[in-house]
Amino acid sequence: MHYHFHCYVLFTRQPTTSEEEGFDQNGCFTLAEVIMYMEEKSVMVEPTDWGWKLVGECLEPYWSELPEVSKECRELINCHCRKGVLTWEKKVELAWQSARAINKRIRDARFFTSHRRSTIYSRSINGSLLVVLVVLVVVVVVVVVVVSLVVVIVAVVVTGVVVVVVVVIAVVVVVVVVVVIAVVVVVVVKAVVVVVVVVIAVVVVVVVVIVLVAVVVVVVVVVVVVVVVVVVVVVVVVVV
Repeated sequence: MHYHFHCYVLFTRQPTTSEEEGFDQNGCFTLAEVIMYMEEKSVMVEPTDWGWKLVGECLEPYWSELPEVSKECRELINCHCRKGVLTWEKKVELAWQSARAINKRIRDARFFTSHRRSTIYSRSINGSLLVVLVVLVVVVVVVVVVVSLVVVIVAVVVTGVVVVVVVVIAVVVVVVVVVVIAVVVVVVVKAVVVVVVVVIAVVVVVVVVIVLVAVVVVVVVVVVVVVVVVVVVVVVVVVV
């Protein structure tokens, strides 16, 4: 059982300056180096259990995340073990095959440290939030354009060209402000959640402002029209 400790330490610890050679790209011993170390220390392991116990002990924390590697290595080792006593050359060959598969899968999944796991998790969360942000920005633009078109149509029918120009300029300014706020917060502050909240708030404010402007414009125009009609009627009655 003592060799389990050696296997685990050798496979996972970082190399010192004098131990630069013999490590894979992650700074960890591969299975072949572990076996060589065991041979040098005269740690004997039965051919029917050395491979599986070695792989299982070295990678026990990763089995739940890499079940396909577990299955692959188990089948590979059992296949060689059924052929009888393994020679040293066969041990090294098998170790390198297992090491290449395991190292590649673990390196691709980046499961060596909890820091890397949390980094991947946070990146995936940030990626999802960025997608939400893009969707929200698109929704803002669509809402602003639709509401603006309604306001423009009402303004054209009721008041004339001057109000239309003012409304269009206001809408363009609002859209530019929303985009600038989103970009600044993402690039400078790097707080995607804040951007989402800001965008939602801007959506509400923009819609409310545009609706209020439309209502005020229509009310003012209606009041003006009513006043003009009343005045005209009064004048006509007085004159007649």
